[in-house]
Amino acid sequence: MSRATSRALLGLLLVSLLACRDQPATKGRGSSATASAVAPKASSHPSTSRQPGDDEPLEDYDDEPEDEHASACAPEDGSLKPLQLLRFVFASGIERRDPKDKLYIARPGKRVYAHLTVRNRSKRERCLHLEFRVNNKKRSRVTLKVGKSWSWRTWAYNTTRPDDRGPLRLVITDDQGKRFLDQSIAVVPERKKPR
Repeated sequence: MSRATSRALLGLLLVSLLACRDQPATKGRGSSATASAVAPKASSHPSTSRQPGDDEPLEDYDDEPEDEHASACAPEDGSLKPLQLLRFVFASGIERRDPKDKLYIARPGKRVYAHLTVRNRSKRERCLHLEFRVNNKKRSRVTLKVGKSWSWRTWAYNTTRPDDRGPLRLVITDDQGKRFLDQSIAVVPERKKPR
């Protein structure tokens, strides 16, 4: 088993445990959260699966997504109210459904979380498709559920490789095929301290 596969399986286990214990933060219109994991299996959802004609080899992907949230995706419907992004941050971790901190740069070999707070007034569950890219090479794809809420917190992560340098880019599209977010963070190694 490769190191990347071991990390992916460990990450899946950790995020699955977090998702299982996740409960709404408050009653009524309060915030609730969901975590979506990536797993080493192929996706059957057309928005997130590898399409014929993709010119990049499959080896560019660390993980294939777990497609458990595909059922939340709305069919194309021009009358749906658009999802609204209330807050976005890259973080080094998640604590109590909120970002632990705000990253301005990422480090090679470290996990980078994308934490979103989204308003969904479309009167049905929706989903977002996240694609992480490093130096413009596809690294991982995840589908996140967005419940009916004024403030829904959700997150996903990508673990950078030890030899990664350059930008880690996150492109998010909604279930209607519209670009929702396009953000990048630099992956920069730590400087070695002189002795």
